[in-house]
Amino acid sequence: MSKLGLLAKLMSHRFVKFLCVGGFNTLFGFGVYTLFALTELSTVIVLIVSNIASITFNFFTTGGLVFRDLGLARVPRFLMSYAVIFVINLKLIEWLAPLYGGRIWAMAIIVLPMAILSYLIQAWFVFRVRVNKNLNSYSTVVWLGLIAFALSIFLFGKG
Repeated sequence: MSKLGLLAKLMSHRFVKFLCVGGFNTLFGFGVYTLFALTELSTVIVLIVSNIASITFNFFTTGGLVFRDLGLARVPRFLMSYAVIFVINLKLIEWLAPLYGGRIWAMAIIVLPMAILSYLIQAWFVFRVRVNKNLNSYSTVVWLGLIAFALSIFLFGKG
């Protein structure tokens, strides 16, 4: 199988598409977050501003490219899912920032586990689809999230 054929086969799986689009969304969101985190604004304001920009961007990329559904009926659930992600993000950043050298490092540590959690919430609650059958269950993705979190702390953590 050619490299292009292999890439096409991989991209036919929703979770793989989500990871690729999510990587792009994460770079966008992390860039916006970092830009505002370098200011004197409070963490809450930084998260609000970066989340507004990111959520708008993510609805079109995730909804359109991954779930093939840009229906406006999905917007309330999409916003609710990001409200949950926002609160979890805020609490984790507040907890990790003093331990790991600031809020940018804290976000770097949690970005992968939060992406996996975001997929679970969007697949189950927003777009109401089952996780890719190749993953067997949500528990597999949860374990991937925990591994990603531990790996993030190992790679970015101090001490």
